[in-house]
Amino acid sequence: MPDRPFAVSARGLALTGKSRALQRCPNVGGSSPLPTGPIQPRIDVTQNPMKTKLSSRNLASRFPVGRGGFTLIELLVVIAIIAILAGMLLPALAKSKSKGQGIMCMNNTKQLMLAWKLYVDDQAGKIPPAYSDNPAQNSWASGILDWNGANRDNWDVTNTLARGSIWRYAGQTQKIYKCPADNFRTVGANPRERLRSNSINAWVGMHDGRPTWFGNSPPWRMFLKDTDFVNPSDTWVFVDEHPDSINDGFFCTDMKPAPNLALAVLPDCPASYHNGACGFAFADGHSEIKRWTDRRTMPPVRRTSFSPSPQGNNRDVEWLWSKTTQRLD
Repeated sequence: MPDRPFAVSARGLALTGKSRALQRCPNVGGSSPLPTGPIQPRIDVTQNPMKTKLSSRNLASRFPVGRGGFTLIELLVVIAIIAILAGMLLPALAKSKSKGQGIMCMNNTKQLMLAWKLYVDDQAGKIPPAYSDNPAQNSWASGILDWNGANRDNWDVTNTLARGSIWRYAGQTQKIYKCPADNFRTVGANPRERLRSNSINAWVGMHDGRPTWFGNSPPWRMFLKDTDFVNPSDTWVFVDEHPDSINDGFFCTDMKPAPNLALAVLPDCPASYHNGACGFAFADGHSEIKRWTDRRTMPPVRRTSFSPSPQGNNRDVEWLWSKTTQRLD
């Protein structure tokens, strides 16, 4: 017979594979039919029943339940960590609050400055008195503040702010006359918050338009009309005054010793509500916060009348001199 190439059909391969499977099958020749579907793995539950069913005891051993709470030492450690974090964060939060109050303070003095400017424009440039003994003069604000809760000037708008020349231009809004950081109250049986913390530059409007004990003109410039401002961006109009120092509506800067800083005095004291800084509003309309450098400019609040102290070589007073008025010559 001639040699033929070796070839196997698909049917032959299938039969060969089936015959080999039959040879390996232990049930060949028995009565059990051969399996026709996919071969499933057999599990002998008699040899190891725990492989097919886990008891509750077995589950508890594999998944232990945690402990009920902290030990005393762990709790103390957590409390200590919280205390340390609070000690680190609270000063920063306090400074953030003070900074926010400083921004609100500048907004208030800016609004107050705008009301003052609107009044001056309506009066053809004439500036209202900083302080007046005559109600007909219509100063910017009236009333004498102190710590006495029985003194109505401390809290009654009617006889103080409402009598001032700029009240109507301020929208009859009391809160812009006060720094938001000023939360001091009068003393006595019925403490009240005072209605004003701002005062006006005594050289702006003067005492009924006249010089008084805090300096003469000449040599120092008085501001009685808006055209008197030669450097408005460097001349302040409103200031936050120290709670013990505030009384009448104007803030006196004694120019008599200037420029001799060794003889400096501070008859009225500015506030330091904002981390040792104070709010000012200037004649050009801008507001700013000035930080003091000398501790004598930042006396503690004692809820008593302010007592001036020597201010020799106080650079803060020198700054006040330079921003309050200018020499005429």
